Amino acid sequence: MIASRKFFVGFAIASLATAGVADAATVSVSYTSPGDGFDSLAAPDGASPAPGATLGAQRKASFEAAAAAWGGRLTSNVTIVVGAEMSPLSCSAGGGVLGSAGAENIARDWTPGGGGSAPPLANTWYHIALANKIANTDLDVGFADVGATFNSSVDNNNNCIAGVNWYYDVVAGQGPGGTISFFDVVLHEIGHGIGVSDFTANNGAFFGGFPDVYAANLEDHDLGGGTAWTAMTNGERAASMIDDGNLHWIGPAVTANVGILTAGSSGGHVQMYAPNPFQGGSSVSHFDTDVNASGLDELMEPFSTPTASFLLTHFLLEDEGWGTVTGEFECGDGSIEVIETCDDSNTMDGDGCSAACQTEDCYSCAGEPSVCNPEAASTPCDDDGNQCTDDECDGAGTCDHTNNTDPCDDGISCTSGETCSGGECAVVWTDPDCALDHFKLYKAKTAKGATKFALQQVTTADDFESKNTDVRKPFYLGNPVDKNSEGINVDEAHLECYQIKDTKELPKQAKFTKRQVEITNQFGMETLEVLKPSELCVPSAKGVGMTPDALPDGAEVDHVKCYKVRNAPGNTPFAGTTVTLDDQFESKQTDVSKTSRLCIPVDKNSEGIFDSTENLVCYKIKDTKQVPKQAKFAKTDVTTVNQFGTEELTAIKPQLLCVPSSRLDL
Repeated sequence: MIASRKFFVGFAIASLATAGVADAATVSVSYTSPGDGFDSLAAPDGASPAPGATLGAQRKASFEAAAAAWGGRLTSNVTIVVGAEMSPLSCSAGGGVLGSAGAENIARDWTPGGGGSAPPLANTWYHIALANKIANTDLDVGFADVGATFNSSVDNNNNCIAGVNWYYDVVAGQGPGGTISFFDVVLHEIGHGIGVSDFTANNGAFFGGFPDVYAANLEDHDLGGGTAWTAMTNGERAASMIDDGNLHWIGPAVTANVGILTAGSSGGHVQMYAPNPFQGGSSVSHFDTDVNASGLDELMEPFSTPTASFLLTHFLLEDEGWGTVTGEFECGDGSIEVIETCDDSNTMDGDGCSAACQTEDCYSCAGEPSVCNPEAASTPCDDDGNQCTDDECDGAGTCDHTNNTDPCDDGISCTSGETCSGGECAVVWTDPDCALDHFKLYKAKTAKGATKFALQQVTTADDFESKNTDVRKPFYLGNPVDKNSEGINVDEAHLECYQIKDTKELPKQAKFTKRQVEITNQFGMETLEVLKPSELCVPSAKGVGMTPDALPDGAEVDHVKCYKVRNAPGNTPFAGTTVTLDDQFESKQTDVSKTSRLCIPVDKNSEGIFDSTENLVCYKIKDTKQVPKQAKFAKTDVTTVNQFGTEELTAIKPQLLCVPSSRLDL
């Protein structure tokens, strides 16, 4: 079956923005819009080496050279036709879209031509150029296979990426400063059209109800503990599309070569681009921007870089069914190329030169093909990255580790004097350096399209009661906040507060008994009536546009259980005050009004309490009315990581300021 639909993905610049052995592929260019930028009669760009008597001719020469370069990398008996257009695209002085491209048609469950093959995956969409190659016949005669559009506004136009112009060359590589390689961008866009793009809608629905070959190689490392896209629900895929750092390519060819990367991999897989919020035309259909190999960026990242290279693109295409695709280097051929540090004519680990042609710890390699020998005993090494071990080679190619008692850094901003113990960095939590912070609580909910929080049952024990408790759904997100320029002690530690209720069980648990407490803090003294439990706040890491690392082990921030409170009858209520609040979302003059919550340390699941004297009293807040008006809070999507897992939340609006307080039970 053939589906006639264009799937376009864009390339931006940031802050500027088969039968037997097939022949090398022929990539033919068809210019689809006569009179557009490819037919420009303007004088040629004297700084660009592409031949041509006009600017349009230079553009065509550069485009056709890039198309031919793809032909030299691919094998197919069916000509790949690229429809090309050059016209104004979205642009501003600060950045813009360089180009967009995609498969003009897709196919599944085809009948192969003579010497061709049925699709390797049934009920699965393939980019039409790949389908033609496998079927060994042109399944969509008369149509282009790839459609590509490029931004003609870039040249000599300060309203479009000011000060930057196209550089027209017939080989890969960036030109002088202030230019963008047209050749490289064409390579990138054709890459989308032949296979580096996904056809799944941003709500997670597969096109026509069937997955595509790109999606068949994706999994989410976090959702479900590593779930393939084809096994997810629509909602789970939608959540995965914005699960930054956890959307991975798991195809065997890419995975076998992940060792070439110095950044952008996790758990033996390569990270794909999945920012939050979703970026139409960029999300999923690119490698992550972190992907890097010794300073070289991957060609199929979402933004133009001066070091774009075929690091893994050719392996991705092999995973989809293109067969052998020539890359930037060929590990195992005996020649040291580009990012290889050795090449011993094989792709095996453990012999000194790894399967990815990188020199292994405790070996030295020289020559082509490389000869690798173990380093002498006592040669320093470090293959565990642990600051609390002393590492030396044993003379036989192994890095030995011995625990030390050196000073170390536990990753917690307000601790000092840590030392190693038992191979780990022992936390030294000092008071008052790590005193409890003020927190600004934002009303929050599960982000649209994200997986909803699954009810958790925990035990909670505090000074007021011990209960079996249902943790129902996220309700507040708490940022540490700098009040009146007093500073923040532990900026890593946030609070995610969940609505709670007593677990229903037989016999019934005792109902909470109201009581009075006296609290003292920077705002003064107040007598409160404690009404009922409302939230459980869990120490959490938070990221905007990325998945944060979990809080470091030993980050001694207590869970707190929050109770609704009111001013005790007959006692003077809080008079209110105005403060400045500065957190990771906004800086505001803020009116603090009546008391709303008392949050006290709680022992969750018998994990203990670090400091039973640290309480929070939370007050309702609103932006101070002033002229000019303060900007309204913009809803913000975040990712949180805590003991309950990883969640995608939307912070809706600020509601409470929680102030460290002392408490006297009356």
